[in-house]
Amino acid sequence: MKKTNIIFSFCLFALLSITSVIAQQTQNNNKPSLTPEEKAQRATAHLTKKLGLSQDQSTQVYNITLAHVNKMQGLRANKANGQKQGPAIKQTKNDYDAAINAVLTPAQQQTWAQLKTREQAKRDAKKQQVGNQPNNPNTNVNQPDTESDDYNGGVH
Repeated sequence: MKKTNIIFSFCLFALLSITSVIAQQTQNNNKPSLTPEEKAQRATAHLTKKLGLSQDQSTQVYNITLAHVNKMQGLRANKANGQKQGPAIKQTKNDYDAAINAVLTPAQQQTWAQLKTREQAKRDAKKQQVGNQPNNPNTNVNQPDTESDDYNGGVH
């Protein structure tokens, strides 16, 4: 009888462990996986719409954004290998901001600064909201609100 209970307990534990792993994989696979080119295109389209970029500016923003997305992917891959990338990521974001600002007119720079401020406030509010909720496996903090007027294509 004891042996049967031990075997049953072990099987139950194994089943629960497997179910947990499958659920995590499924949750991670639900996120749309965009290529760097698609991310750069989305961000460029968003900035073109919000800032009224010219064709030349759009091309420059696309190239800057594509390079930024590729560099960020490399840094995140290194992070997955256990390397700390915080300062490098911050510097990459600062370099991206400076490169974009160099392409924009003063009026566009001001509008872009306002957009970034609003986006940061939304991210902070979302983090605060999620932090105040009990653990909900259906809540995905990393999922962008693509319907928002402030969506920047997931670049930052």
